[in-house]
Amino acid sequence: MKKIFKMAVASIVIIIAIVLAVNFAYMPKIDFSCSGDSDCIVIDGHNCCGYYPVCANKNSIPNPEYVTFKCSITGESSVCGWTHIDGCKCVNRKCEGYQRQPA
Repeated sequence: MKKIFKMAVASIVIIIAIVLAVNFAYMPKIDFSCSGDSDCIVIDGHNCCGYYPVCANKNSIPNPEYVTFKCSITGESSVCGWTHIDGCKCVNRKCEGYQRQPA
């Protein structure tokens, strides 16, 4: 009986480790750091409502499908809607969006 219990615990630990590894591998990797305006672009940062534009480093790796999947299995929700972004700039080494002022 002890042997079966140890095997069950070991199996659960292995499953948890695999789930965590897969989660980390597919999790979006959005970097907001920058050294100049050319480092920043508008990307789909995605949330549980869907498309969500953010200014981020051009080397960021968004994964909208992962976010949609995670929201569906966890039941998470988001505040829907967003501010329109006309462009991005680097402010204090962080990518930030801006809106053009009406003429």
